[in-house]
Amino acid sequence: MKNVQALTYKSGLKKAEYLIKKGTATDVPCKISPEAYFDALKLDPKLKNIVDSSAARQNNPGLKKFYTYSNFWTASQRRKIRSTSPESYIEALKLDPKLKLIAHSKVARKNNPTLEKFFTYATKTSSKIRLNSVVKKLERISPMD
Repeated sequence: MKNVQALTYKSGLKKAEYLIKKGTATDVPCKISPEAYFDALKLDPKLKNIVDSSAARQNNPGLKKFYTYSNFWTASQRRKIRSTSPESYIEALKLDPKLKLIAHSKVARKNNPTLEKFFTYATKTSSKIRLNSVVKKLERISPMD
C-alpha cells in the first residue's frame, strides 16, 4: 500500500513540475495536494513553517505561489464536501429516511445527535426552501406511520 501511495505522490509531483515548468499555473489547481505542489516548486522545507508570514511571502515568490495554491485547494475541498446532497448525507449517516420528516423538530434533534448533524448540514448547504421541498417529496414517497 505504501508503494502505491509513494508512486501516486511521485506521479503528482512530476505532473506539477511539468506544469510549473511549462508555465501553465492554471492547469495545476486541485489536481495535486499542496504538499506535492510545495515539493514541485522546490522550496526549502523550512519555509513551510513561515508560510503565513506576509513578509516571507513578499521575499519569496515561490512561497507566495504555494500559499495561494494552498488556500485555493483548501477552498475547493470545502466546496466538494458541501456539494454532497442532504439525501446522500443522511444515507451516509445511516439514519432512517423517515427521520428527515421530523428533522426540523428540536425535540427530535435533542434525542438524536446524528439527526442534529443532518439538520445542521442540510440548512448550511441548502436553503430552507430546498429542505422543505425535500421533506415534501419524502412525504409523498414514504408518509410517516
